Amino acid sequence: MFKLVKPYLTIFFVFSIFYLLLFHSPLFSSVRVIFYRGVLLLLISFLCFVLGFFFLRRKVGIKEENFLAALVLSFSLHLTFFVVFPVTFERSVTMFFLRQLLSPTATSDSCPGLTPYQAEEALIEVYIRGKSAVAKRVEEQKIIGLVDDHDQCLQITDRGRTFLDFAKIVNKIYGLTE
Repeated sequence: MFKLVKPYLTIFFVFSIFYLLLFHSPLFSSVRVIFYRGVLLLLISFLCFVLGFFFLRRKVGIKEENFLAALVLSFSLHLTFFVVFPVTFERSVTMFFLRQLLSPTATSDSCPGLTPYQAEEALIEVYIRGKSAVAKRVEEQKIIGLVDDHDQCLQITDRGRTFLDFAKIVNKIYGLTE
């Protein structure tokens, strides 16, 4: 069994190291939407491994279909992990809220955390205003073409409308409310 799994684990391990090193490099650091940067680096990693295998296939000692399957699996696992954790954490109000509960200002004699009012104030003052959350989201949406800015008037684009239509379908499939 280990003999069957070993090449998959090896490819996953080496691919992971390569991808994470790229993520810590300045490559595509100008891409401000973390999701797009991560996907671009993932695609670069995938292409580098395909090209590397093409040139080293005789030395690697693994069948092409096994290599490709291991590479697709590695790509898929990293994409899933990246979207579920880093991208969600970067955008999450819940993560901000939990971090605020750990902050030194979140304790008093009467409340060893935050009152609901303090939590709301922190969300508005620190997350929304201090971290320019709205401006950041507007910029992201302008970059991906869902929003246009005409003389300080934000407007949804046709692409944005199409995206919302798609979101409605996904919400219905999963029984989510808007």
